[in-house]
Amino acid sequence: MKPKDAQKYCDLMLEAKHRTSVIRSLLNKEASLGYLPVNVEAIYLQFRKTLELIAFGSLIANREMYSRARKKYASDWNAKMVLKLAETLNPLFYPVPIKQVPVQGEEHVSDFQEVVDGFLTRSDFEVLYDVCGGVLHSENPYGNTKKYDQLWARSPEWLMKIVNLLNSHQVHPVGEKRSFYLIQMGSTDNPTFTLFEQKK
Repeated sequence: MKPKDAQKYCDLMLEAKHRTSVIRSLLNKEASLGYLPVNVEAIYLQFRKTLELIAFGSLIANREMYSRARKKYASDWNAKMVLKLAETLNPLFYPVPIKQVPVQGEEHVSDFQEVVDGFLTRSDFEVLYDVCGGVLHSENPYGNTKKYDQLWARSPEWLMKIVNLLNSHQVHPVGEKRSFYLIQMGSTDNPTFTLFEQKK
């Protein structure tokens, strides 16, 4: 992944920050569309868009190989399909959430530790993507009624998992076994990227 692609990746992450901020405002009742079902639908629309940004981030990180595997990659829109193809090309395609732990006795030096739970896993992605699809379609009057109270109640957990995935994560582009990009979302600043390369 070239620096210009890493910046494009960060641009997607900035949009994800904006969308999760909208979700948080609705959940905290700092904003409202005046009707619980509409608020829930707005939240799950933002979830869906955020999942798509995560998937397209994987496309950016693996663009060269992805474009060779699929000539019409620029018109892809289904996030699940994008991830499935990225997965076949690069087993490390999915963001790896990490926490930075200061090294004792070393000023401005941190150790990277993988986050082991509480984040949006690959399987969680599939579940939430399907839930979003169900919420965003109008109901068949003869089908099961959407349980908006339950969808609302589950929203904070989904939001937390997405934030924990993206807050600070590694991106491993295909073919770069000894290097990775550290993506940091930042609390107020724009997301940033840093290239780390292992010493030989």
